[in-house]
Amino acid sequence: MKRLLAPVFPFLAFVAFFATPAWGQVEKEGQPLEIRKEGASGLEEEKSEPPVTVIRTPDNLSDPSMKLQEEVAEKEDSRQGVSRRSKEAIALEIGWWRFRQKDYEKAVELFTQASEAQEREVALEAKLGLGYGLVEMEDEDGAVEIFEDLVKQEYKLQDTAPLLVELLLRKGEYEKAEKYLDLLP
Repeated sequence: MKRLLAPVFPFLAFVAFFATPAWGQVEKEGQPLEIRKEGASGLEEEKSEPPVTVIRTPDNLSDPSMKLQEEVAEKEDSRQGVSRRSKEAIALEIGWWRFRQKDYEKAVELFTQASEAQEREVALEAKLGLGYGLVEMEDEDGAVEIFEDLVKQEYKLQDTAPLLVELLLRKGEYEKAEKYLDLLP
């Protein structure tokens, strides 16, 4: 057994030496490494050298406890990410739930609120829901206005353009419907 480990030991010592932080450096949580020197009273902070910043990458993460700390931080970030969604994004999600429950009035109210979002995708998706809600509530004039805006912004043309044309045909607005024929799939 000793013969098997003898050639491997120098390599392991080499890896252990270079995989650990430099001797005499201590890392404080959330702060860069600081150079320390031993004095008569133990470790004392050296005033003349500035702090050393160590950027941790996947290549230099050899300490298992550091990996565990990062995994915990990532899980906390992902849990916090749910609560970081905007009020409008949450209203959009609840609006689609109300729409599936066939509570169109409440869905339209929530989609209207969500359409004020700063995030473009949330605002456009909310307008799409608003348009569908207005169709279900038989407010074709309001729905045409919403779908014309969505088509103008080229949002989900495969869905919005055919519905807009169908609504315009129902209303007898054939000339307007003809303008959108080239957008149909």
